[in-house]
Amino acid sequence: MKVKVLFIVSTAAVLIIGWYIFSLYNQEFTLDRGDTFEKQFTIWTTTSAVREAVTRFESADERVRVNVRMYDDSEALLEDWEVRRDTEEAPDVIELNAQYGFSDLEEPDVTPIDAIGVDEHFHKSIYDAFSLNDILYAVPLGIEIPVVYSNASLVGGTNGLEPFYFNDLHTNEQLAELQQGVNERNSSGTFHAFQTDRELPWYWTSWNEGESDRPAEVWWEEIVQDYELIPPLDHHMALTRFVNREAGLLLSSSRHQTTLLSLIRNQFDLQVTPFQGTEGSPILVGGNGLAVVGSDKEKQEVISEFIAFLFTEEEQVALLSETGWLPSKEKQLLDRSFLMKLPMGGNLVELAGYEHLYTGDAESRLTFERWTELMERAREIERNTSER
Repeated sequence: MKVKVLFIVSTAAVLIIGWYIFSLYNQEFTLDRGDTFEKQFTIWTTTSAVREAVTRFESADERVRVNVRMYDDSEALLEDWEVRRDTEEAPDVIELNAQYGFSDLEEPDVTPIDAIGVDEHFHKSIYDAFSLNDILYAVPLGIEIPVVYSNASLVGGTNGLEPFYFNDLHTNEQLAELQQGVNERNSSGTFHAFQTDRELPWYWTSWNEGESDRPAEVWWEEIVQDYELIPPLDHHMALTRFVNREAGLLLSSSRHQTTLLSLIRNQFDLQVTPFQGTEGSPILVGGNGLAVVGSDKEKQEVISEFIAFLFTEEEQVALLSETGWLPSKEKQLLDRSFLMKLPMGGNLVELAGYEHLYTGDAESRLTFERWTELMERAREIERNTSER
């Protein structure tokens, strides 16, 4: 009898404990879904610094919950959005880049920025880059421009190669002599005067903004085939080759300055100049922006608060320091004291000095299709070289 009573009591205790644990689990699950938060929205981003800013935004107000989904690149994000845009899993905000993809969107897809009460005092170039019919559809987070990084220990004023106006054939001849000289001294034959990363369609398009008598495609054929200044089909290794002193010049984005400096670690002097085909030619800006794709008015109010938070000075310093972007707000871009608060501030001041040449010309915006076409054309030129 005692054993039976003990069994019944033990069973009851187990059931009570089980029910209690289940109740606690349900409470936690409800919290995870965010049902107890008064303010919430969902953002899809490709930038870890944006995710970090979200965390600080949530910490400042316990009523706020922001659901973040990270993507490796803009292409993956937009492809996923196309699939989920009309489902319950659709986001309220997506991050876009100005180099390609924005022009694939249609105006009804996104909410004009002025409709959610965001200050629009952005630099004209990046404003234009994220505008359709002169209406801003994404909040520009930062500006980047195509630049040429140079190993000043090899390529500098003493070699007569600054500034780098690549429309001058004489520059190609000088770079060929430099390449030959370095390879003769090293006897390895692995040094190339030039390298570039995978964003070549952006650089080509920026080149063509100028009044060059040679389109970017012709210039590329010259440096790849005629002068052999760049290793074919090696874009994925561009930054590594440059850091390892296997290239004298690197055509890339201004956002990589801090990364390169940390990798070089004083092995050589790093110099940075805007990429221009000819002196005074326009510089096509890139950069990332946040587009509001959800129509819920209450969520848009919270999104507006988040954007205002992002543009406080403290958050701008954190965001721009992490990403390497130049400021998108015109006042900060022209403010030397603000730029000097950022890593490599002196270089940023110099690059901002070219802001009168920055352009976000809508006609130069690339669709995914056009971006792919230009990249394939560049690879075709390089394949023809490697098959010789």
